[in-house]
Amino acid sequence: MGECDLKLVAEVRPPDVGGRTVQATSVSISGNLAFVSYNVKGETYAGALNVFDVSKPAEPKLISQALFQNTDINAVAYDSGEVFLAEATGDSGFASAAVLERVSAPQGKLGLEKNLRVALSSFAGTAVATQGGRIYATSGDGGGLFIFDLKSVSLLSSAVLADARSVDVAGDKVAVVQGTTGRLAVLDRSSAGLLSSFSFEG
Repeated sequence: MGECDLKLVAEVRPPDVGGRTVQATSVSISGNLAFVSYNVKGETYAGALNVFDVSKPAEPKLISQALFQNTDINAVAYDSGEVFLAEATGDSGFASAAVLERVSAPQGKLGLEKNLRVALSSFAGTAVATQGGRIYATSGDGGGLFIFDLKSVSLLSSAVLADARSVDVAGDKVAVVQGTTGRLAVLDRSSAGLLSSFSFEG
């Protein structure tokens, strides 16, 4: 492999949520828009979602922001004017803290009026991706992979996968990285049926 030089072109301070500085967790890019999610360390829940215009990469411009007083935003994915968030929430209306949230974002302008939250199992939603009219979300310890319809956000299928941390979709397959111990699970994109599994250190 050849060398790769990385050059920092811009840096943006994280937002403040109720007196707490949050940390960036995930980025989703669509054209000249960058959607950045944030959470806070520890047992306290707090998060944010920033949308930047990055048409001038050295001068990112904040165009929309949502602050979450009682929810960590652990991952974000943008698709067709909406953002999908993998979260951990202190909202007592859910049996467990892990949730998936849909937020309207036409032209990058966030609107919470028609947001929708659905429960996942486990203590935290860890990752989210979209492809082919579906949403793929993971949750951690005691959780797994959840596949939802993109429009209705109704659950289509799921698979129990211990400590699921990351998800990606390519072709007719879904890849999920699991932690402790490290494992890569490859599943069928439609049924969530396990096709193969590979262990790795860590």
